[in-house]
Amino acid sequence: MISTAPIPTPWCSFRQIESAPVAAMVAERCLFSLDTLAYARFHPGATFALTEHEDDAIWRWAIVGAEGNVVNEGRESTQAAAQYAAETFARLTSP
Repeated sequence: MISTAPIPTPWCSFRQIESAPVAAMVAERCLFSLDTLAYARFHPGATFALTEHEDDAIWRWAIVGAEGNVVNEGRESTQAAAQYAAETFARLTSP
């Protein structure tokens, strides 16, 4: 059965990431701008998500797996929609 309970997701900006190794790992997956990059961890040590502004009307979201690979990504018209899409994908695929 797929859980529909919301996952608490504390999104933070790239500048708010306190750990240098985590910041470096997140920055490696950024394709557009660190100024707009937001990060959230879903499963400790396993999965994190990011959103970033691709251009005027597009926000990229990505889910990054434990091995550092992008396991899914998409595009949305707002950052809130991109974060929601990332959270939804993480919820549907959580162990």
